[in-house]
Amino acid sequence: MSFIKTSAILFKSRKYKERDKLLTFFTEENGKIISLCKGARLPLNRWGSSTEPPNLSYIQLYEKGEFFTLTEIKTVEIFLNIISSYQRSLIFSYMANILDWFIPLVLVSKKTFYLALSTLYALNDKEINPLTTGYFFALKFLDLQGYRLELNRCVKCGREIDQNLDNFCISYEEGGFICDSCSKFATSAYVRLGKVELSFLKSFLTLEIKDISKISLLDVKNNENFDKIINDYYYAKFKKRVYDLNKLVNNKKE
Repeated sequence: MSFIKTSAILFKSRKYKERDKLLTFFTEENGKIISLCKGARLPLNRWGSSTEPPNLSYIQLYEKGEFFTLTEIKTVEIFLNIISSYQRSLIFSYMANILDWFIPLVLVSKKTFYLALSTLYALNDKEINPLTTGYFFALKFLDLQGYRLELNRCVKCGREIDQNLDNFCISYEEGGFICDSCSKFATSAYVRLGKVELSFLKSFLTLEIKDISKISLLDVKNNENFDKIINDYYYAKFKKRVYDLNKLVNNKKE
């Protein structure tokens, strides 16, 4: 039995029994945690809006075995622009699903915590395209899990990529670019990407969060291609697909 104090992103809340909630946090010190919050559904309860995502909070948890109970929560940041925007709230749910589906419980990953937090601040900024933040998070998340795509040289023979090509072979199972010579003998499936798609991937994989506003998707003619790229890559590594982000966001305009 012990107490845990840590910074935490609340990204999921669901009803539990008649009075309580189960809250899913991504914490700085302890990774992903599901915690019981007693009495959170009672009228005039002391928790207020602190148990509704998304928010950044400083929390105290009571740990007993593999079970956690929330004892204190102090909200540090409420992301009002996300909450009040249909599109941005959808992007947040997209991020939350990735954290929920692909991160095991209590697996500490400070880099993933700071990626999620930085992306939330970007998503809360009305000047930044919400779709950009969703793609950024999805690709950077794969990168942090050790699945960074090699886009500069062939993953088979090491030959550098020819920037003058119009189409590029990419194998998600192999983890990157395959030259034409090696593609003839590839044992795994591969897809052909154009210059625009390759530039998109390179830009996002090398992008720092502070520079996210510099990338515009306005010149991209077919965002659905990017959804397919991301979906296929997630499936290759996790055997589970994420949502089509472009379709999700553009079902309803702000």
